Amino acid sequence: MGRTRLTIGLVAVLLSAAVAGVLAGRGDGASAGASALAALGVALWVAASETERREAMAQAGEARFRGLIEGSVQGVLIHRDFMPLFANDAFARVLGYEHAVEVLGLGQLETAFPPEEAARAWRNYYRRLQGRQDQTLVLLRLTRRDGGEVWIEAIDRVVDWDGGPAMQMTVVDVSTRIRAESEAALRAAQLSAAFEVMPNGICLLDATMMVVAVNEKYGKLWDYPPELIGPGASLATMIRFSAERGDFGGRDATTLLIELTTYFSAGMPMVGETVLGDGRVLEIRGDCRPEGGYLLSCLDVSERKRAEAALHERELRYRRLVENLKSHVIFAVDGLGVCQYVSPSARAILGFGPDELVGTRLSDHLPAGERQAERERWLRFRDGVESQEVFETDFHRRSGEVCRLLVSEVPIFDDDGRLTAVEGVLDDITRRVRAEQALRQAKDAAEAAARAKSTFLATMSHEIRTPMNGVLGMIEILQRSPLAAAQRQAVD
Repeated sequence: MGRTRLTIGLVAVLLSAAVAGVLAGRGDGASAGASALAALGVALWVAASETERREAMAQAGEARFRGLIEGSVQGVLIHRDFMPLFANDAFARVLGYEHAVEVLGLGQLETAFPPEEAARAWRNYYRRLQGRQDQTLVLLRLTRRDGGEVWIEAIDRVVDWDGGPAMQMTVVDVSTRIRAESEAALRAAQLSAAFEVMPNGICLLDATMMVVAVNEKYGKLWDYPPELIGPGASLATMIRFSAERGDFGGRDATTLLIELTTYFSAGMPMVGETVLGDGRVLEIRGDCRPEGGYLLSCLDVSERKRAEAALHERELRYRRLVENLKSHVIFAVDGLGVCQYVSPSARAILGFGPDELVGTRLSDHLPAGERQAERERWLRFRDGVESQEVFETDFHRRSGEVCRLLVSEVPIFDDDGRLTAVEGVLDDITRRVRAEQALRQAKDAAEAAARAKSTFLATMSHEIRTPMNGVLGMIEILQRSPLAAAQRQAVD
Protein backbone atom coordinates (compact mmCIF):
# COMPACT_ATOMS: atom_id res chain seq x y z
CA MET A 1 0.00 0.00 0.00
CA GLY A 2 2.96 2.39 0.68
CA ARG A 3 4.35 1.79 -2.80
CA THR A 4 0.96 2.59 -4.34
CA ARG A 5 0.84 5.85 -2.46
CA LEU A 6 4.44 6.68 -3.56
CA THR A 7 3.64 5.97 -7.22
CA ILE A 8 0.57 8.14 -7.17
CA GLY A 9 2.54 10.89 -5.43
CA LEU A 10 5.26 10.82 -8.09
CA VAL A 11 2.61 11.04 -10.79
CA ALA A 12 1.11 14.02 -8.99
CA VAL A 13 4.55 15.70 -8.76
CA LEU A 14 5.30 15.10 -12.42
CA LEU A 15 1.94 16.48 -13.39
CA SER A 16 2.59 19.57 -11.29
CA ALA A 17 6.00 20.02 -12.96
CA ALA A 18 4.49 19.60 -16.38
CA VAL A 19 1.86 22.12 -15.52
CA ALA A 20 4.51 24.55 -14.42
CA GLY A 21 6.42 24.09 -17.75
CA VAL A 22 3.33 24.55 -19.81
CA LEU A 23 2.43 27.67 -17.89
CA ALA A 24 5.90 29.03 -18.50
CA GLY A 25 5.86 28.55 -22.31
CA ARG A 26 2.21 29.04 -23.31
CA GLY A 27 -0.65 31.40 -23.03
CA ASP A 28 -3.94 31.45 -21.13
CA GLY A 29 -5.36 28.36 -22.88
CA ALA A 30 -2.40 26.37 -21.87
CA SER A 31 -2.74 27.73 -18.35
CA ALA A 32 -6.27 26.40 -18.06
CA GLY A 33 -5.17 22.90 -19.18
CA ALA A 34 -2.29 22.96 -16.78
CA SER A 35 -4.58 23.88 -13.91
CA ALA A 36 -6.78 20.91 -14.72
CA LEU A 37 -3.78 18.59 -14.69
CA ALA A 38 -2.68 19.99 -11.35
CA ALA A 39 -6.12 19.41 -9.89
CA LEU A 40 -6.02 15.82 -11.16
CA GLY A 41 -2.71 15.25 -9.43
CA VAL A 42 -4.06 16.54 -6.15
CA ALA A 43 -7.14 14.34 -6.48
CA LEU A 44 -4.97 11.30 -7.09
CA TRP A 45 -2.91 12.11 -4.02
CA VAL A 46 -6.03 12.45 -1.85
CA ALA A 47 -7.48 9.18 -3.23
CA ALA A 48 -4.27 7.33 -2.49
CA SER A 49 -4.25 8.61 1.07
CA GLU A 50 -7.85 7.53 1.62
CA THR A 51 -7.16 4.07 0.15
CA GLU A 52 -4.15 3.66 2.39
CA ARG A 53 -6.20 4.68 5.45
CA ARG A 54 -8.94 2.19 4.64
CA GLU A 55 -6.45 -0.60 4.00
CA ALA A 56 -4.75 0.18 7.32
CA MET A 57 -8.12 0.03 9.09
CA ALA A 58 -8.91 -3.28 7.40
CA GLN A 59 -5.55 -4.71 8.40
CA ALA A 60 -6.01 -3.50 11.97
CA GLY A 61 -9.48 -5.08 12.10
CA GLU A 62 -8.13 -8.32 10.66
CA ALA A 63 -5.32 -8.29 13.25
CA ARG A 64 -7.82 -7.74 16.06
CA PHE A 65 -10.06 -10.52 14.71
CA ARG A 66 -7.11 -12.91 14.39
CA GLY A 67 -5.99 -12.00 17.88
CA LEU A 68 -9.44 -12.74 19.23
CA ILE A 69 -9.61 -16.06 17.35
CA GLU A 70 -6.12 -17.19 18.27
CA GLY A 71 -6.57 -16.17 21.91
CA SER A 72 -10.02 -17.70 22.20
CA VAL A 73 -10.64 -20.61 24.60
CA GLN A 74 -12.86 -22.04 21.87
CA GLY A 75 -11.21 -24.06 19.18
CA VAL A 76 -11.61 -22.65 15.67
CA LEU A 77 -10.89 -24.57 12.47
CA ILE A 78 -11.47 -23.40 8.92
CA HIS A 79 -11.27 -26.21 6.40
CA ARG A 80 -12.23 -27.16 2.88
CA ASP A 81 -13.02 -30.86 2.43
CA PHE A 82 -11.43 -31.32 5.89
CA MET A 83 -8.12 -29.93 4.66
CA PRO A 84 -7.13 -27.35 7.32
CA LEU A 85 -6.84 -23.78 6.07
CA PHE A 86 -6.68 -22.10 9.46
CA ALA A 87 -6.68 -23.29 13.09
CA ASN A 88 -6.02 -21.63 16.42
CA ASP A 89 -4.01 -23.05 19.28
CA ALA A 90 -7.16 -23.90 21.26
CA PHE A 91 -8.24 -26.29 18.47
CA ALA A 92 -4.75 -27.77 18.38
CA ARG A 93 -4.93 -28.48 22.12
CA VAL A 94 -8.27 -30.24 21.63
CA LEU A 95 -6.46 -32.75 19.41
CA GLY A 96 -3.50 -33.02 21.76
CA TYR A 97 -1.08 -30.66 19.94
CA GLU A 98 0.66 -27.60 21.32
CA HIS A 99 0.39 -25.19 18.37
CA ALA A 100 -1.91 -24.59 15.42
CA VAL A 101 0.91 -24.98 12.92
CA GLU A 102 1.08 -28.68 13.83
CA VAL A 103 -2.56 -29.10 12.83
CA LEU A 104 -2.06 -27.24 9.55
CA GLY A 105 0.66 -29.73 8.65
CA LEU A 106 -1.50 -32.82 9.21
CA GLY A 107 -3.21 -32.90 5.86
CA GLN A 108 -6.79 -34.12 5.76
CA LEU A 109 -8.36 -34.16 9.23
CA GLU A 110 -10.78 -36.95 8.41
CA THR A 111 -8.43 -39.30 10.26
CA ALA A 112 -9.23 -37.48 13.50
CA PHE A 113 -12.77 -38.83 13.29
CA PRO A 114 -13.60 -42.43 14.22
CA PRO A 115 -15.20 -44.26 11.25
CA GLU A 116 -18.78 -43.91 12.51
CA GLU A 117 -18.23 -40.20 13.21
CA ALA A 118 -16.44 -39.51 9.90
CA ALA A 119 -19.48 -40.49 7.81
CA ARG A 120 -21.72 -38.19 9.83
CA ALA A 121 -19.18 -35.33 9.61
CA TRP A 122 -18.98 -35.60 5.80
CA ARG A 123 -22.77 -35.74 5.50
CA ASN A 124 -23.21 -32.61 7.62
CA TYR A 125 -20.41 -30.86 5.70
CA TYR A 126 -22.07 -31.27 2.30
CA ARG A 127 -25.51 -30.39 3.61
CA ARG A 128 -24.18 -27.18 5.09
CA LEU A 129 -22.39 -26.24 1.87
CA GLN A 130 -25.60 -26.86 -0.10
CA GLY A 131 -27.65 -24.88 2.40
CA ARG A 132 -29.81 -27.91 3.23
CA GLN A 133 -28.97 -27.95 6.91
CA ASP A 134 -29.40 -25.16 9.43
CA GLN A 135 -26.60 -24.09 11.70
CA THR A 136 -26.93 -26.36 14.72
CA LEU A 137 -24.83 -27.47 17.66
CA VAL A 138 -23.63 -31.07 17.27
CA LEU A 139 -21.80 -33.46 19.59
CA LEU A 140 -18.81 -35.20 18.01
CA ARG A 141 -16.19 -37.66 19.14
CA LEU A 142 -12.61 -37.16 17.88
CA THR A 143 -9.39 -39.09 18.24
CA ARG A 144 -6.53 -37.23 19.90
CA ARG A 145 -2.89 -37.35 18.93
CA ASP A 146 -2.18 -39.92 21.67
CA GLY A 147 -5.05 -42.14 20.54
CA GLY A 148 -7.32 -41.03 23.35
CA GLU A 149 -10.91 -39.95 22.95
CA VAL A 150 -12.19 -36.39 23.14
CA TRP A 151 -15.78 -35.19 22.96
CA ILE A 152 -16.53 -31.80 21.44
CA GLU A 153 -19.56 -29.64 20.84
CA ALA A 154 -19.22 -28.00 17.41
CA ILE A 155 -21.13 -25.48 15.35
CA ASP A 156 -20.39 -25.06 11.62
CA ARG A 157 -20.94 -22.14 9.26
CA VAL A 158 -19.96 -21.52 5.68
CA VAL A 159 -17.41 -18.71 5.18
CA ASP A 160 -15.58 -17.23 2.20
CA TRP A 161 -11.87 -18.08 2.27
CA ASP A 162 -9.47 -17.00 -0.49
CA GLY A 163 -12.31 -16.54 -2.92
CA GLY A 164 -14.01 -19.87 -2.28
CA PRO A 165 -16.45 -21.42 0.22
CA ALA A 166 -14.98 -23.07 3.29
CA MET A 167 -16.33 -24.40 6.57
CA GLN A 168 -15.61 -22.72 9.88
CA MET A 169 -15.93 -25.10 12.82
CA THR A 170 -16.07 -23.64 16.33
CA VAL A 171 -15.59 -26.32 18.99
CA VAL A 172 -15.57 -26.68 22.78
CA ASP A 173 -14.00 -29.63 24.60
CA VAL A 174 -16.82 -31.18 26.64
CA SER A 175 -15.07 -34.45 27.53
CA THR A 176 -15.18 -33.71 31.26
CA ARG A 177 -18.88 -32.99 31.10
CA ILE A 178 -19.58 -36.09 28.99
CA ARG A 179 -17.64 -38.29 31.42
CA ALA A 180 -19.49 -36.73 34.34
CA GLU A 181 -22.82 -37.24 32.58
CA SER A 182 -21.90 -40.85 31.78
CA GLU A 183 -20.92 -41.49 35.38
CA ALA A 184 -24.10 -39.79 36.58
CA ALA A 185 -26.16 -41.86 34.14
CA LEU A 186 -24.42 -45.01 35.34
CA ARG A 187 -25.06 -44.12 38.95
CA ALA A 188 -28.66 -43.28 38.11
CA ALA A 189 -29.03 -46.64 36.37
CA GLN A 190 -27.48 -48.43 39.33
CA LEU A 191 -29.73 -46.56 41.75
CA SER A 192 -32.73 -47.31 39.56
CA ALA A 193 -31.81 -50.99 39.48
CA ALA A 194 -31.30 -51.01 43.23
CA PHE A 195 -34.60 -49.13 43.62
CA GLU A 196 -36.39 -51.85 41.68
CA VAL A 197 -34.79 -54.87 43.33
CA MET A 198 -35.30 -53.63 46.90
CA PRO A 199 -37.43 -56.02 48.97
CA ASN A 200 -39.42 -53.01 50.20
CA GLY A 201 -42.03 -51.20 48.18
CA ILE A 202 -40.91 -47.57 47.87
CA CYS A 203 -43.08 -44.60 46.99
CA LEU A 204 -41.81 -40.99 46.86
CA LEU A 205 -44.43 -38.28 47.28
CA ASP A 206 -44.26 -34.55 46.77
CA ALA A 207 -45.69 -31.96 49.12
CA THR A 208 -49.16 -32.38 47.55
CA MET A 209 -49.18 -36.15 48.12
CA MET A 210 -48.66 -36.88 44.43
CA VAL A 211 -46.38 -39.74 43.39
CA VAL A 212 -42.95 -38.65 42.19
CA ALA A 213 -41.40 -42.11 41.85
CA VAL A 214 -42.48 -45.61 42.79
CA ASN A 215 -40.95 -49.04 42.30
CA GLU A 216 -42.72 -52.08 40.95
CA LYS A 217 -42.64 -53.82 44.34
CA TYR A 218 -44.87 -51.15 45.89
CA GLY A 219 -47.62 -51.74 43.35
CA LYS A 220 -47.39 -55.52 43.78
CA LEU A 221 -47.54 -55.32 47.59
CA TRP A 222 -50.72 -53.26 47.44
CA ASP A 223 -52.00 -55.14 44.36
CA TYR A 224 -52.83 -51.91 42.56
CA PRO A 225 -53.91 -51.92 38.90
CA PRO A 226 -51.26 -50.37 36.61
CA GLU A 227 -53.41 -47.35 35.76
CA LEU A 228 -53.73 -46.43 39.44
CA ILE A 229 -50.04 -46.15 40.27
CA GLY A 230 -47.07 -44.34 38.76
CA PRO A 231 -45.52 -40.88 38.65
CA GLY A 232 -48.26 -38.27 38.90
CA ALA A 233 -50.72 -40.61 40.63
CA SER A 234 -52.57 -39.41 43.71
CA LEU A 235 -52.00 -41.08 47.07
CA ALA A 236 -55.55 -40.18 48.03
CA THR A 237 -56.91 -42.16 45.08
CA MET A 238 -54.83 -45.19 46.00
CA ILE A 239 -55.95 -45.07 49.65
CA ARG A 240 -59.62 -44.81 48.69
CA PHE A 241 -59.19 -47.76 46.32
CA SER A 242 -57.63 -49.86 49.10
CA ALA A 243 -60.24 -48.85 51.68
CA GLU A 244 -63.13 -49.74 49.37
CA ARG A 245 -61.50 -53.12 48.73
CA GLY A 246 -61.44 -53.92 52.45
CA ASP A 247 -57.85 -53.09 53.35
CA PHE A 248 -56.93 -51.16 56.52
CA GLY A 249 -59.20 -53.37 58.61
CA GLY A 250 -62.31 -51.56 57.40
CA ARG A 251 -61.11 -48.10 58.42
CA ASP A 252 -62.52 -45.08 56.62
CA ALA A 253 -60.37 -43.65 53.79
CA THR A 254 -61.07 -40.03 54.79
CA THR A 255 -59.88 -40.67 58.36
CA LEU A 256 -56.71 -42.30 57.05
CA LEU A 257 -56.01 -39.38 54.72
CA ILE A 258 -56.43 -36.91 57.59
CA GLU A 259 -53.94 -38.90 59.70
CA LEU A 260 -51.41 -39.08 56.86
CA THR A 261 -51.79 -35.39 56.13
CA THR A 262 -51.10 -34.68 59.80
CA TYR A 263 -47.90 -36.70 59.64
CA PHE A 264 -46.85 -35.02 56.39
CA SER A 265 -47.61 -31.51 57.58
CA ALA A 266 -45.80 -31.99 60.90
CA GLY A 267 -42.84 -33.70 59.26
CA MET A 268 -43.16 -36.65 61.63
CA PRO A 269 -41.92 -40.17 60.93
CA MET A 270 -44.54 -42.90 60.80
CA VAL A 271 -44.34 -46.60 61.67
CA GLY A 272 -47.32 -48.94 61.59
CA GLU A 273 -48.89 -52.10 60.27
CA THR A 274 -52.05 -52.79 58.34
CA VAL A 275 -53.90 -55.96 57.46
CA LEU A 276 -54.99 -56.19 53.84
CA GLY A 277 -58.23 -57.72 52.72
CA ASP A 278 -56.46 -60.94 51.66
CA GLY A 279 -54.98 -61.38 55.15
CA ARG A 280 -51.46 -60.20 54.37
CA VAL A 281 -49.79 -57.89 56.86
CA LEU A 282 -47.83 -54.88 55.58
CA GLU A 283 -45.40 -52.90 57.67
CA ILE A 284 -45.56 -49.22 56.67
CA ARG A 285 -42.86 -46.68 57.42
CA GLY A 286 -42.84 -43.05 56.40
CA ASP A 287 -40.47 -40.14 56.78
CA CYS A 288 -39.96 -36.65 55.41
CA ARG A 289 -37.56 -36.17 52.53
CA PRO A 290 -34.83 -33.51 53.01
CA GLU A 291 -35.77 -31.88 49.72
CA GLY A 292 -39.47 -31.90 50.60
CA GLY A 293 -42.26 -34.42 50.26
CA TYR A 294 -42.56 -37.80 51.94
CA LEU A 295 -41.08 -41.28 51.57
CA LEU A 296 -43.26 -44.33 52.12
CA SER A 297 -41.77 -47.80 52.54
CA CYS A 298 -43.84 -51.01 52.68
CA LEU A 299 -42.77 -54.55 53.48
CA ASP A 300 -44.80 -57.76 53.57
CA VAL A 301 -44.25 -59.07 57.11
CA SER A 302 -46.89 -61.81 56.97
CA GLU A 303 -44.33 -64.63 57.20
CA ARG A 304 -42.47 -62.83 59.95
CA LYS A 305 -45.69 -62.34 61.89
CA ARG A 306 -46.56 -66.01 61.56
CA ALA A 307 -43.05 -66.98 62.64
CA GLU A 308 -43.23 -64.57 65.60
CA ALA A 309 -46.60 -66.00 66.61
CA ALA A 310 -45.26 -69.55 66.38
CA LEU A 311 -42.16 -68.56 68.33
CA HIS A 312 -44.30 -66.86 70.96
CA GLU A 313 -46.45 -69.96 71.25
CA ARG A 314 -43.39 -72.19 71.66
CA GLU A 315 -41.97 -69.78 74.22
CA LEU A 316 -45.21 -69.88 76.18
CA ARG A 317 -45.25 -73.67 75.99
CA TYR A 318 -41.69 -73.99 77.26
CA ARG A 319 -42.29 -71.33 79.88
CA ARG A 320 -45.29 -73.27 81.16
CA LEU A 321 -43.20 -76.43 81.25
CA VAL A 322 -40.43 -74.67 83.15
CA GLU A 323 -42.75 -72.89 85.53
CA ASN A 324 -44.68 -76.09 86.26
CA LEU A 325 -41.50 -78.08 86.86
CA LYS A 326 -41.49 -78.81 90.58
CA SER A 327 -38.52 -81.17 90.95
CA HIS A 328 -35.83 -78.93 89.45
CA VAL A 329 -34.85 -75.26 89.38
CA ILE A 330 -33.98 -73.64 86.03
CA PHE A 331 -31.68 -70.63 86.31
CA ALA A 332 -29.70 -68.20 84.15
CA VAL A 333 -26.98 -65.79 85.22
CA ASP A 334 -25.24 -63.13 83.17
CA GLY A 335 -21.55 -62.75 82.43
CA LEU A 336 -20.98 -61.20 85.86
CA GLY A 337 -22.68 -64.04 87.70
CA VAL A 338 -25.82 -62.04 88.51
CA CYS A 339 -29.04 -64.05 88.36
CA GLN A 340 -31.32 -63.02 85.50
CA TYR A 341 -33.94 -65.75 85.72
CA VAL A 342 -34.94 -68.50 88.11
CA SER A 343 -37.99 -70.74 87.86
CA PRO A 344 -40.81 -70.55 90.45
CA SER A 345 -39.83 -73.94 91.85
CA ALA A 346 -36.92 -72.15 93.59
CA ARG A 347 -39.27 -71.10 96.41
CA ALA A 348 -40.00 -74.69 97.41
CA ILE A 349 -36.53 -76.12 96.73
CA LEU A 350 -34.19 -73.26 97.73
CA GLY A 351 -36.41 -71.39 100.13
CA PHE A 352 -36.15 -68.16 98.11
CA GLY A 353 -38.66 -66.82 95.59
CA PRO A 354 -37.61 -65.74 92.07
CA ASP A 355 -38.06 -62.08 93.02
CA GLU A 356 -35.56 -62.56 95.85
CA LEU A 357 -32.90 -64.28 93.73
CA VAL A 358 -33.05 -62.29 90.47
CA GLY A 359 -30.45 -59.52 90.63
CA THR A 360 -28.32 -61.34 93.24
CA ARG A 361 -25.41 -63.74 92.95
CA LEU A 362 -26.38 -67.36 93.48
CA SER A 363 -22.76 -68.05 94.50
CA ASP A 364 -23.37 -65.96 97.65
CA HIS A 365 -25.51 -68.82 98.96
CA LEU A 366 -22.74 -71.39 98.51
CA PRO A 367 -20.26 -72.39 101.22
CA ALA A 368 -17.09 -70.29 101.19
CA GLY A 369 -15.02 -73.22 99.91
CA GLU A 370 -17.33 -73.71 96.91
CA ARG A 371 -17.08 -70.10 95.70
CA GLN A 372 -13.50 -70.51 94.55
CA ALA A 373 -14.48 -73.67 92.70
CA GLU A 374 -17.29 -71.72 91.02
CA ARG A 375 -14.84 -69.05 89.82
CA GLU A 376 -12.57 -71.76 88.39
CA ARG A 377 -15.48 -73.29 86.50
CA TRP A 378 -16.25 -69.89 84.96
CA LEU A 379 -12.63 -69.51 83.87
CA ARG A 380 -12.76 -72.92 82.18
CA PHE A 381 -15.95 -71.85 80.40
CA ARG A 382 -14.38 -68.56 79.32
CA ASP A 383 -11.26 -70.26 77.98
CA GLY A 384 -13.25 -72.91 76.14
CA VAL A 385 -11.77 -75.73 78.22
CA GLU A 386 -15.19 -77.04 79.21
CA SER A 387 -18.56 -76.91 77.48
CA GLN A 388 -20.52 -78.28 80.43
CA GLU A 389 -19.98 -78.68 84.16
CA VAL A 390 -21.82 -81.15 86.41
CA PHE A 391 -21.07 -81.03 90.12
CA GLU A 392 -22.55 -81.23 93.59
CA THR A 393 -22.59 -78.40 96.11
CA ASP A 394 -24.25 -77.33 99.32
CA PHE A 395 -26.73 -74.44 99.37
CA HIS A 396 -27.83 -72.39 102.36
CA ARG A 397 -31.60 -72.04 102.48
CA ARG A 398 -33.33 -69.06 104.04
CA SER A 399 -34.04 -71.12 107.15
CA GLY A 400 -30.31 -71.76 107.56
CA GLU A 401 -30.70 -75.40 106.59
CA VAL A 402 -28.10 -76.72 104.17
CA CYS A 403 -29.36 -78.69 101.22
CA ARG A 404 -27.35 -80.65 98.70
CA LEU A 405 -27.73 -79.71 95.02
CA LEU A 406 -26.70 -81.44 91.82
CA VAL A 407 -25.84 -78.62 89.36
CA SER A 408 -25.53 -78.85 85.58
CA GLU A 409 -24.23 -75.66 83.82
CA VAL A 410 -23.60 -74.73 80.19
CA PRO A 411 -21.95 -71.50 78.94
CA ILE A 412 -23.59 -69.07 76.48
CA PHE A 413 -21.37 -67.07 74.10
CA ASP A 414 -22.13 -64.12 71.80
CA ASP A 415 -21.18 -63.91 68.12
CA ASP A 416 -17.72 -62.64 69.07
CA GLY A 417 -17.03 -65.60 71.31
CA ARG A 418 -17.42 -63.71 74.59
CA LEU A 419 -18.95 -65.49 77.57
CA THR A 420 -22.21 -63.65 78.22
CA ALA A 421 -24.24 -66.02 80.38
CA VAL A 422 -24.43 -69.40 82.08
CA GLU A 423 -27.64 -71.41 82.14
CA GLY A 424 -28.31 -74.50 84.15
CA VAL A 425 -30.48 -76.83 86.22
CA LEU A 426 -30.46 -77.37 89.97
CA ASP A 427 -31.65 -80.70 91.38
CA ASP A 428 -32.25 -81.04 95.12
CA ILE A 429 -30.57 -84.34 96.05
CA THR A 430 -30.62 -83.79 99.80
CA ARG A 431 -32.92 -86.77 100.45
CA ARG A 432 -30.98 -88.99 98.12
CA VAL A 433 -27.71 -88.03 99.80
CA ARG A 434 -29.21 -88.69 103.21
CA ALA A 435 -30.61 -92.01 102.04
CA GLU A 436 -27.23 -92.95 100.65
CA GLN A 437 -25.61 -91.98 103.94
CA ALA A 438 -28.17 -94.08 105.89
CA LEU A 439 -27.66 -96.98 103.51
CA ARG A 440 -23.92 -96.67 103.93
CA GLN A 441 -24.28 -96.62 107.72
CA ALA A 442 -26.60 -99.67 107.65
CA LYS A 443 -24.16 -101.47 105.41
CA ASP A 444 -21.29 -100.60 107.70
CA ALA A 445 -23.32 -101.83 110.72
CA ALA A 446 -24.24 -105.09 109.00
CA GLU A 447 -20.68 -105.66 107.96
CA ALA A 448 -19.54 -104.98 111.56
CA ALA A 449 -22.11 -107.47 112.94
CA ALA A 450 -21.00 -110.07 110.44
CA ARG A 451 -17.42 -109.53 111.43
CA ALA A 452 -18.34 -109.85 115.19
CA LYS A 453 -20.26 -113.05 114.53
CA SER A 454 -17.34 -114.53 112.64
CA THR A 455 -14.97 -113.57 115.45
CA PHE A 456 -17.33 -115.10 118.11
CA LEU A 457 -17.76 -118.32 116.23
CA ALA A 458 -14.03 -118.66 115.65
CA THR A 459 -13.39 -118.02 119.34
CA MET A 460 -16.09 -120.46 120.52
CA SER A 461 -14.93 -123.07 118.08
CA HIS A 462 -11.44 -122.87 119.56
CA GLU A 463 -12.72 -122.98 123.15
CA ILE A 464 -14.92 -126.02 122.54
CA ARG A 465 -12.40 -127.92 120.45
CA THR A 466 -9.70 -127.97 123.20
CA PRO A 467 -11.67 -130.06 125.84
CA MET A 468 -13.29 -132.10 123.18
CA ASN A 469 -9.88 -133.25 121.99
CA GLY A 470 -9.29 -134.74 125.52
CA VAL A 471 -12.67 -136.42 125.52
CA LEU A 472 -12.11 -137.88 122.09
CA GLY A 473 -8.66 -139.11 123.14
CA MET A 474 -10.09 -140.89 126.23
CA ILE A 475 -12.80 -142.50 124.14
CA GLU A 476 -10.20 -143.73 121.71
CA ILE A 477 -8.21 -145.21 124.63
CA LEU A 478 -11.34 -146.90 126.07
CA GLN A 479 -12.12 -148.36 122.69
CA ARG A 480 -8.75 -150.05 122.76
CA SER A 481 -9.29 -151.36 126.29
CA PRO A 482 -11.08 -154.67 127.11
CA LEU A 483 -14.68 -153.74 127.96
CA ALA A 484 -17.85 -155.60 128.73
CA ALA A 485 -20.51 -155.67 126.08
CA ALA A 486 -22.57 -153.05 127.76
CA GLN A 487 -19.49 -150.83 128.28
CA ARG A 488 -18.45 -151.26 124.62
CA GLN A 489 -21.91 -150.20 123.47
CA ALA A 490 -21.78 -147.05 125.60
CA VAL A 491 -18.31 -146.08 124.29
CA ASP A 492 -19.35 -146.54 120.69
